[in-house]
Amino acid sequence: MADLSVLTVAGAGPMGGDGWWLPTGASSFAHRVDGLVNTASILGLLSILIIVGLALLFLFGSGRREEGVEPSAPSVGLQLATGLGVALIAGSLFYAGFTIWIDMITPPANAYEITVSAQPGSWHFTYPNEHVDGELHVPVGRPVILHLLSRNLAYTFSAPALRLRSAVIPGREGELWFEATQPGRYEAVCARYAGEAGGEMVAPVVVHKRGEFASWLKSVSDFLSTLPPEEAGRKLYDMNGCAQCHSLDGSRKTGPSFKGIFGHEAELADGSTVVVDLDYVKESILQPKAKVVKGFEPVMPPFAGRISEKETEAIAAFLQSLSDAPKDAENSEGGEAP
Repeated sequence: MADLSVLTVAGAGPMGGDGWWLPTGASSFAHRVDGLVNTASILGLLSILIIVGLALLFLFGSGRREEGVEPSAPSVGLQLATGLGVALIAGSLFYAGFTIWIDMITPPANAYEITVSAQPGSWHFTYPNEHVDGELHVPVGRPVILHLLSRNLAYTFSAPALRLRSAVIPGREGELWFEATQPGRYEAVCARYAGEAGGEMVAPVVVHKRGEFASWLKSVSDFLSTLPPEEAGRKLYDMNGCAQCHSLDGSRKTGPSFKGIFGHEAELADGSTVVVDLDYVKESILQPKAKVVKGFEPVMPPFAGRISEKETEAIAAFLQSLSDAPKDAENSEGGEAP
């Protein structure tokens, strides 16, 4: 990686974000990016002060010239020196930025790969063992590649502490890589307007200490076996961003509320009715546009291929826990997303 030590203030040492202006850096790129940003900012400020100072000098000093004496033009040598100096500074900044960019788009071969899926209101992170989580967890000191995907809208994935930012375009896979250097808890956000739910797309980023990441992944990947079905379903409700569209208190959102819906009839857009049971919930999750609940738009993305049979059963158990329906509610034909 290129060295930015030439872009420092004399006596100040290499410059990096310390939290008072730029966010505290937690990746291997942070020091270099911050050094470039701070240097460019300081040079820009000095340029403004010099230009304003010279303008004031010419403005207030012009009245003291002797009458009939024309001001002399700057020497050719001074003009050349100034031009070369500006070109050298601009060239140095371009070279430093270009080398950082090249390194940031060239991931190492041994990087750990995580898929980032964007959908209205939430980020989903899929790990190599197919575990899906609403939080981004990474090990410290190991390169990580993020594969960025979107099925509908354009988003911008941004993790300020890691100095990551990239557009997420529907139908096109983006890619970012980084190496976390500081264990801790940070944030990833959507830095682009993506509808009303875009402002709620804030996901925790957890950098684990050495040896802790593997233990965490093993424990969370097996929660369907260790938690009661209702609790596992609640966890899946949180992880998959269901709360953005479906409330638990009866209030109306983009989709119907989950409160008290299981075991009761729901009226569909075509005038028919369906009982909300296990089959209904399964079809609603996998093919939400098959039967649309009256009064709501068919905007829920399909989860076919993204959620397992056991997970849909856990979600159904969670919905049943929110209802007064008996535990042995009789199954019927499926329907639209609750």
